[in-house]
Amino acid sequence: IYFEQQTRKRKNSLGNWGNWDSALKHLKKFAPRGITFKEIDKQWLEGFKDYLQKEVKNRSKKGLSQNSQSSYFSKVLAALKEAVKEDHIQKIEILKQ
Repeated sequence: IYFEQQTRKRKNSLGNWGNWDSALKHLKKFAPRGITFKEIDKQWLEGFKDYLQKEVKNRSKKGLSQNSQSSYFSKVLAALKEAVKEDHIQKIEILKQ
């Protein structure tokens, strides 16, 4: 739900919103039952990154480009950083990068 809210905030920025929306769709596929902040740790984030690299195929049945992988993962990190600022969660080790 939080990532959906963050995505909606960017609706007026069409180019940026498209990346957020795609990241949201991939998050829903990766974690179809949803995920809580408490469940997100470095291992979960690495699993999501691995999912983007190895399991996701684009329309032509090829893997996502490096740029798309990086963009979608960056959106997740940006949302987590925002959640830290809003005191929803405490800093996760991977966010210190």
